[in-house]
Formats: sequence, structure tokens, C-alpha cells
Amino acid sequence: MKLATLTTTILLATAMKLAAQPTTSPSNTSMFQPNPSFTLNLQLQQAVCDQDWKRSIKVVDQMISYVSKPPATSIMYKPELINYRGQLQRLEKSAAKIPLELLSGCTSAFTTPGTQNISR
Repeated sequence: MKLATLTTTILLATAMKLAAQPTTSPSNTSMFQPNPSFTLNLQLQQAVCDQDWKRSIKVVDQMISYVSKPPATSIMYKPELINYRGQLQRLEKSAAKIPLELLSGCTSAFTTPGTQNISR
């Protein structure tokens, strides 16, 4: 396996780990209001599965903003998100395309119509 492919696989594993991180929801969130952290996690997972690095960066920016706001119970994720943003920028700059078989956690439910379905 080439080093670039291995590195990209590790970066994507980090993305999926971050997208799966539990976050605390504000006490005033009702069952009829989507939890912003849950929505952002789903958006990040879909963007990574679609290999849409620009959109992934935008979602991570929103996540950084979200964890930085009071009560900031998720502030501990900010350094990891900032680091991950840099990794996504490198993927975007290199126009990285990951072999579909190396993307774990991505299924056809997380791919945008018009993109290749990623399934196991």
C-alpha cells in the first residue's frame, strides 16, 4: 500500500471518529429541534464519504464554532477539530481520491446522489 493512501486512510478514520463523537446537547433542546452537533456530525460524515473536502472543511468550521460557544461543554474537541481541519485542507489541496474499499463507515446511505455509492 502506498504511503499516501495509508496516510489518507488514517485521516479518514480520524474523520469518522470525530463524526461519531458524542456531544452534549443543550438542556433547552426539545425533541422537535434537531441537535446541532448531531446534524453537523451527519453532515461531516456525508461530506467525507463523498470525498468532498471543501464541504468537509466548512462543516468542521461550523463544528469549531459550535464547540467554542458557551456553555462550551464540548470545548475539549476544539484542538482536535482544528488539527483535523488542517488535514482536510491537505486532502483538498492534493485533490485526494480515496479507493472506495478503504473507506470504512461509509454506506450508500451516506453518499450523495450522483456520486459513487460506497458500500461494504
